[in-house]
Amino acid sequence: MASHPRDRPADALEVLRRLGAAGHDAGIAAPWAPPPIGRERELDGLRTPSGSGVRYVVGPSGAGKSHMVRELLTRALLAGRDARLVAFPTPDAELGSRLVSYFRGADHAWPFVARGGRTDALLVLDDLHEAPQELVEALDAWRCRPRRSRQPEVVATARAAPDGAEVLALGPLDDDAFAELCGALGIEDVAEIANGRAQRRTAARDGS
Repeated sequence: MASHPRDRPADALEVLRRLGAAGHDAGIAAPWAPPPIGRERELDGLRTPSGSGVRYVVGPSGAGKSHMVRELLTRALLAGRDARLVAFPTPDAELGSRLVSYFRGADHAWPFVARGGRTDALLVLDDLHEAPQELVEALDAWRCRPRRSRQPEVVATARAAPDGAEVLALGPLDDDAFAELCGALGIEDVAEIANGRAQRRTAARDGS
């Protein structure tokens, strides 16, 4: 570890970014962690190329949208990909403004510095419904334009997606996956597991 705090990674994401960059440059395969329980298919889907360049991950509160996109982000970083996370609401008004300008067509407004000339950047926007409306609308307009080379791929979590958008809808875990998750958390009480299943079904039905 560097002796001076200013020379150390700012956060855990920066640690992953540096590890991924070093591994990519050395030709070392990234050490993948197991996918989230019950979400293997969804995670694989998010890792495939997007036709429009923008995907929306939607689902009821507590379905695991934020956890899913953070798993995607972690894998991208460890693979040496230039991946960024912006969670809303964000106190950085300038960042939001620059993203609006970028999505409106001002390429120079991209607020991040690319690493090593790579052209497969990933931008994760978490809780997009908490973002300024002008950013939500700018992103929607950007996804409808013809995609060009060197443009980033965007994955956004939201309560709903625009008409015609690429969407990954997360529902409640099935019973087997839920039981596996409970076991991983040390919950073995049958009544408690059954109560959890009932709550998940109610949340899915109510859309809460």
